[in-house]
Amino acid sequence: MTRLYISAALILAFSNIYSQSITITLETTSVVTSPLTPGATAQNIFGFKLAKSAGGTGLVTNLVVNLSQNPTGIFTNPQIWFSTDNTLDGGDTPTAGSFAGSTAVFAGGPNLTTFGGSSAATNRWFFLTVDVASTATGTEQPSISDTGVTSDITVNAATITGTNFSFLTTTIGSLNAGANNVATSPLVAGTNGKAIFGFSLTSGGTQTVTLLDFAVTSTPTAKLAAFSLVRSTDADFATGGDNTTIAGLTFSTTTSLIRITAGLTESITTTAKNYFLVANVDPAPYPTGSLASV
Repeated sequence: MTRLYISAALILAFSNIYSQSITITLETTSVVTSPLTPGATAQNIFGFKLAKSAGGTGLVTNLVVNLSQNPTGIFTNPQIWFSTDNTLDGGDTPTAGSFAGSTAVFAGGPNLTTFGGSSAATNRWFFLTVDVASTATGTEQPSISDTGVTSDITVNAATITGTNFSFLTTTIGSLNAGANNVATSPLVAGTNGKAIFGFSLTSGGTQTVTLLDFAVTSTPTAKLAAFSLVRSTDADFATGGDNTTIAGLTFSTTTSLIRITAGLTESITTTAKNYFLVANVDPAPYPTGSLASV
């Protein structure tokens, strides 16, 4: 009986020396903050560390990140980035994944990490990046649990939850009433500097406007020209001293649009900013000074 007891103790000690596991912890370094901007690409929305204990080698073959709701219409292009440190940078390696229901699934080829083949305690970091749909609304929160990590060694029970992301919204207000002093119809042919449309922009957070499209009911060619965009500190185009013409803008027109295609970098916030689209009225085919309906 004594010998059996000693043998059992030796086997137990041997097992404890060589047992190993993976522990999951949250990593927030280089992860973006909420809210996300619709249309933004390669957004690092979730980071976590896999810490392998000493005692032998190990590998991870698959990862499944959970999302709080189906990402259709919210996120596209999921990628998981493997890193040997806690920061996502250009030296890290991506693996493309796919969305399946409310999860993002990543499979290695064949392994997402082997922990460098080391039997020592080794850390590896992973970051989830996505493109944000231009129509993204609501909220979305990533998480991962031990059941989402496929490994040849034990993954300790845990659920790691990331940021609950919301999405920036933009509100467009109309500044085309009498008090806003935009030009009235009909326009006088050959006149310059007419405010033909007024609007305000308000955002749910700070974001930058880089393109504007103004819809028109017919082609502006031979009717309107020399477009500019004026920023005003109030909602009245006629008041003096508070209008600033935004420099460096490139305009183009189609049969249905007046578009600012380049040069626009307007920062908008929760405080409304006021703008007026300004144009010269073409004299042809009307004599200068005559009235033209535009």
